[in-house]
Amino acid sequence: MTNKRQLSTRFKDALRIRAHLGWDRNDPLYFAFEWTDCSKLLQHIFYMPKVHVLQAPSSAPERLPPNRKVRYCRTSRLYTIGYVLNLLLIPFKAYITEPLPWTLQPLSLNTTWLTAKDSTTFGAYANSSVVFFASKYNLETVPSDRVFTRDTEANMYLLRFTIALPPAGDSNCANHMPSFPGALFYSQGMVVFVCDFIAQNATSRLLRPTYECQYDTLAGVDIATSCTWAIPTADNGPTVSTYQVYHAVQLLETPFFGWLNFGVRLGLMGFILYQLWHLYYRHYGPLLCNLHALGLDDGGSIEYYVVQIGDPTWLILNHPFVSLIMLLDCFFNVGYGGAACCRTSQLTDMGQFCLGCLYGSRTVWASYFTMRYATPLLKHMQWENKFQPVDPGVMALTASFYAGPLMYITS
Repeated sequence: MTNKRQLSTRFKDALRIRAHLGWDRNDPLYFAFEWTDCSKLLQHIFYMPKVHVLQAPSSAPERLPPNRKVRYCRTSRLYTIGYVLNLLLIPFKAYITEPLPWTLQPLSLNTTWLTAKDSTTFGAYANSSVVFFASKYNLETVPSDRVFTRDTEANMYLLRFTIALPPAGDSNCANHMPSFPGALFYSQGMVVFVCDFIAQNATSRLLRPTYECQYDTLAGVDIATSCTWAIPTADNGPTVSTYQVYHAVQLLETPFFGWLNFGVRLGLMGFILYQLWHLYYRHYGPLLCNLHALGLDDGGSIEYYVVQIGDPTWLILNHPFVSLIMLLDCFFNVGYGGAACCRTSQLTDMGQFCLGCLYGSRTVWASYFTMRYATPLLKHMQWENKFQPVDPGVMALTASFYAGPLMYITS
């Protein structure tokens, strides 16, 4: 009984083993039973050596990431604040000379004639204009030592020189014309008046009109009215005739144009701020992350980095849109450029001279514009070897020089 039970158990074990091995049940040998085969099979399965999966040791021990420290240079932080403020204020530096739009007052000068421009009544317009200017600028209202004065609210300015002329007159006008205030901007009619005034003797000068006026236009738009008149001084003698010559200018900027100008400059400031971030400062974030995570050396020996924040000025000065808008700004506000030239035509008041240099240096945008838009042409024509690069800072200093000392020599 025991043998049959053991045999049945072994047979079932053999069937389980064959099923486990994937034998086909339709195979005639599936139910065949040989004790020797079964025992050998059981010994092979249950007594085979066990296999364990072992992890092979890595070729190199895993290194911990280096503890790198990255920070900005404190000094460069201060510098970059100055750089950014300087660039953002580029459009608004003009208000050193120009009036702010909310400070502009209605014109006191009667300019109704300018709408018609009838040549038959220009004499009446000139007479009313010089009376208006003479009532505002005279020996009682302007100190005797004052050469240049500026009324920002009324948008007017005065340049006054003391000139000595020969009592007998001089037919060579070129000997004395450069001494007259604002001579650089005289029209043809004004030149005729001055030359005729110089050619007369001292007595005849007092018998003829001692004033002349003109109106200035830009692209057909009236931008200013100016008058020049002479008043003899008390120390005239037989050998010399001394006169105080006044040159007063009323700029004709309207409040609408002032606000439009201000809006364009405000928009340009926003554009410059965006370009500073987009072209320059936004790249510092990935730089710091990469320095902290990767560093600059393979061995990881450098653990401390100090980032110097650079100067993005040239990215803005070389931008085609910025240079174009600033050039147009200088062109449409050329009347204030005339005021800057009058400031630099005298050395008595050095403060006014420096203000004229600062405003006149805005003409450097013509150079920036030319460089930016001429570069593609030079590269296309392969003329690079015929030109040398120019530092923008040197160009700005050069512009201040020819807007100041050189303009003084010219005037």
